[in-house]
Amino acid sequence: MATETCYTIIHQDDSQEQPSLQELKTALEKGSEEAKIETMKKIL
Repeated sequence: MATETCYTIIHQDDSQEQPSLQELKTALEKGSEEAKIETMKKIL
């Protein structure tokens, strides 16, 4: 069994505005179906 350490680097583009947790929650709870779909795409 291999014992080598593996790392993953994830780059977040800070030039885009990131929604807050509250904004995501509100969009999922009270948004239209289209808004809910777009919010899930942002989360994933």
